[in-house]
Amino acid sequence: MEPAQPQEHVKSELIQLCHRIYRKLDANDRLQSIASYKKHYGDGYSDCVLYTSNLTGMHPHVLEQLKDDSQEMKISSEEMDRAIILKELTDFYLNKQIMPTTRDLFDALQGKLPFHMDIASFRKHLALMDFMWKNVQNRFFVIERPEVSYERYKFLKLVLEYHENNRPIYFIEELVYAVKNFFTKSTGQKAYRPKDPANVVYALSKKGALYKSVPEYCGKEFNNFLCDVLIPNLKEHSLIVIKNKNYCSEKAVLFNPTFASTIRDMKEWLDRNYVPYDDGMSKGELYSLIQKCTNKDQNTYFADSIIKAHGHNAVRIPASIEQLAPTTFFFELVQDTFVDFNDEKLSAQGVMFQIFNTIDEQRLAHMYEGVMDEYKSLLQNDIKVDDVLDSLIAKMATRNVEGAEDSDIPSDGEV
Repeated sequence: MEPAQPQEHVKSELIQLCHRIYRKLDANDRLQSIASYKKHYGDGYSDCVLYTSNLTGMHPHVLEQLKDDSQEMKISSEEMDRAIILKELTDFYLNKQIMPTTRDLFDALQGKLPFHMDIASFRKHLALMDFMWKNVQNRFFVIERPEVSYERYKFLKLVLEYHENNRPIYFIEELVYAVKNFFTKSTGQKAYRPKDPANVVYALSKKGALYKSVPEYCGKEFNNFLCDVLIPNLKEHSLIVIKNKNYCSEKAVLFNPTFASTIRDMKEWLDRNYVPYDDGMSKGELYSLIQKCTNKDQNTYFADSIIKAHGHNAVRIPASIEQLAPTTFFFELVQDTFVDFNDEKLSAQGVMFQIFNTIDEQRLAHMYEGVMDEYKSLLQNDIKVDDVLDSLIAKMATRNVEGAEDSDIPSDGEV
């Protein structure tokens, strides 16, 4: 477990200590300690700063701002954004035509990472965010885990197919309404909020939202929302996008036909799973086909089964792009169209009713299309990366790289 960072400021005593150690070194030791860093960064930073960077793992740009004894470094509370890292990694592949090391990526992201982050912490975050390292001639280059990029590819392909065919797509999300005082964007005045929180599950589409107030978030209430609110209002075949949260991820116990099942049961199973077969197939042939089409490792969720049983489709949004959904921007849209509620008799459910019925449909459609454009761009980039990655690996194997080696070579998570 990493030690907790100070809540307010990190003072520069450590930096000053490194500077004092450097000044006590003789000339040869100084040159030897920063030789690789000097090649990597050139003459943009002083030798003392490069030496301190070598000891602490912090970027020279950050250290330059800490040279003054009285200067303090503000800790950023901003979390690392995976999308920014993936975008930078893709830029290395497609535009710079190289595979980056941890150091290369760390340098390129300066100004976009939390200010206090050193390279060791950066690498740990990369591993937590499902990045890994490709071993090429004993040098380690950052890549995204193949199973993560493949999961995203399948999701984007399916969603964009529905979008291009003008099929309805609903993104399901939760909303907790528990803030009593809220500053509206239009007037800057406080608006009344009931003390009792309201829990809402809603499905957002290009044309509006379907929602239900629930006493708690659990599998039973979520399934009731699907059966009582969402599914009855779906007028045509639709795609339902669900996040992998506990209350909507109850595993379904589905029984596949066995050899003891009737031919009729086997055919019904094949029809239900859209598996083509010949009516004249024998029982053994049908059973063999079922076995080939059964993925025992695949998660089957009860909620997804309900949706599919009513003639619709369900898909889980990958964690790598979970925040890239219309529901993420829903509150921003609400705040721009919000009205002041000063009636203290208004219930939490009443406030929710007002929120969902003051959505600007034109802005909602514009926001929705913006997300679809991002999906198209992501899919195109993923396809391009797949096309060039093999050639880049071959290129990096023969490339004579000068500069600082990674100071944090991975011992796990490598291929």
